[in-house]
Amino acid sequence: MLRLVGIYVHNRMQDLCKPERAERKIKLTPRECDCLKWASDGKSSWDISQILVISHYTADWYPASASKKLQAVNRRQAVAEALRQGFIV
Repeated sequence: MLRLVGIYVHNRMQDLCKPERAERKIKLTPRECDCLKWASDGKSSWDISQILVISHYTADWYPASASKKLQAVNRRQAVAEALRQGFIV
């Protein structure tokens, strides 16, 4: 019983500590989210370009744009931040 209460309290605290998306005022486009989602699956820019039927350069540009918006220094950090903030699942 105590274990279940502990799990509930932990999950509730995580929900309360998450900043709301409206407060962040960060807006990622659906294509930026798509590219970050595929990057989180380990896909390269070339792979993403083939999947989304866009150019290789465009597949590089979207994650770079999302990185700037998320104040990340590289693609990996952008993916982690997008996951943390709930932009990708």
